Amino acid sequence: MTARTIVFGLVMLSATAICAVVARAADEAQTDVDRLQGAWEIKTLKVNGQDIDLELVREKLIRDLLLTFQFSNLVLEVGEGAEKLEAPYTLDTSTDPKRMDITLNEGKMRAGIYRFDGEKLELCFGPDDSPQRPKTFEAPDGEPFVLLVLERKAS
Repeated sequence: MTARTIVFGLVMLSATAICAVVARAADEAQTDVDRLQGAWEIKTLKVNGQDIDLELVREKLIRDLLLTFQFSNLVLEVGEGAEKLEAPYTLDTSTDPKRMDITLNEGKMRAGIYRFDGEKLELCFGPDDSPQRPKTFEAPDGEPFVLLVLERKAS
């Protein structure tokens, strides 16, 4: 066996391993997209260290406290007229914690993280249009983070 044959074999083995890792990450991302689909009710909301009164949010902002994932969009029903806002999102399942980026109105992006806990979903996002991404599922005082705990709405 020549050195050239050995090197070629190692290159092919490496390429196969890399393809398998990329394929697994793509499958995991698709699985998470599937798990996200449907309506989720906001159970807790914390912004910059402050617990937010969900009744006030229901009155003034998100009528049903529902976020709905439809394909690659996050849909919110806002206000009394139930205006719907759509925010495209992307997932990166290759990191720990997993990442979710959402594009809001006027193209502003929010960098975030997410995790599933049974029928609950935790989301934590940094400030609008900033690359600052939370590292943990916390929104401590003095940090411009938003932490949401969602629960899948029963059909």
